[in-house]
Amino acid sequence: MNYLIRVLDAERWNFEYREPEHPFKANPLADLRTDSDNLSVFACDKDKNNLDDILLGFASKRYGISKLQYIELEQSELSQLGFEVIDAKEEGNTPVQAANNAHKNIPLNSADKLIALAKHIYSKTENIQTVKSKKIKMLLEGALSDGSLDGNDLNCVLKKIFSIS
Repeated sequence: MNYLIRVLDAERWNFEYREPEHPFKANPLADLRTDSDNLSVFACDKDKNNLDDILLGFASKRYGISKLQYIELEQSELSQLGFEVIDAKEEGNTPVQAANNAHKNIPLNSADKLIALAKHIYSKTENIQTVKSKKIKMLLEGALSDGSLDGNDLNCVLKKIFSIS
């Protein structure tokens, strides 16, 4: 079983949903911003051997060191719900090639499909994981020190944090 990883803000997903008394909230949709009607996700192998690479890819694009939250979605469940998952390695835009190699897209050609996916994610909020800022910093420091991450690829805020000129 492979997992698909999507960064999100767990607080946005913490609400009561039950139609019609408690309709689905709009705020969680901010975590599902699409590009050309595609939702970007990253494939994590069943043993999570590439999870740190994916987390490093996420961390390297952030403007600071803080906790990172993501949801694990089972690719097979999404397929059963009619969602296609396509390889999109060339669209991975992190400075971590291993993360880019795990990049996938879920084509969402309508707002209805986006909302259906959001409702599925809501049903899986027990799969939200939190990575503490200490681990995020450790991943970045380790990659910078072993040369697997080039400090010049970081944004100005992270460069300042790690004293990269």
